[in-house]
Amino acid sequence: MTPPPLRTRIRNGSLLMLALTLTIGAFAVPTIHKLGGSIRETLYRNYVSIDAGQHMHAALYAAELAQLQGSLTAVLPQSRDTFTHWIDIELNDITEVGEEPLARDIQGRGQRIFDELSRGQPGTPDHHEFNLLHQRVDDLIEMNQAAMFHADSRTTRMSDRLAHEFPIGLMILLV
Repeated sequence: MTPPPLRTRIRNGSLLMLALTLTIGAFAVPTIHKLGGSIRETLYRNYVSIDAGQHMHAALYAAELAQLQGSLTAVLPQSRDTFTHWIDIELNDITEVGEEPLARDIQGRGQRIFDELSRGQPGTPDHHEFNLLHQRVDDLIEMNQAAMFHADSRTTRMSDRLAHEFPIGLMILLV
């Protein structure tokens, strides 16, 4: 039996390479898309935690200011509701290692402060208690900001790597 002509062998080899390329692409593209979606979701969830922290700060500042101005009874229910709403959102949006114990600490400290404010004893809670809670909320915000920057730099490295590997793969296929 005589081998097929060279032109036929080249065409068959080209079709095989095309099929191989399409198969690899069929597996790679959805995986890359899924990875991008996962990173996007993580960044969004970190943003939600940062937003929650800002709202908790605002609720605490409003209560503290109302305490100093003597208008606490008018502000306390709304401040407590706002704080409780946003700490609940945070507790349902844990993304980072160590974030849950920090959020639970914030929740406990916040409840104690609002309970003390509800009892109406002059000078309680004091400025120091508010500062400690604000610092813990700042720690939560910083943790999520760092995670966002880390995910962003990881995404950039991965996209750079893909941008270099893809042309190399195309050149290998062409050869």
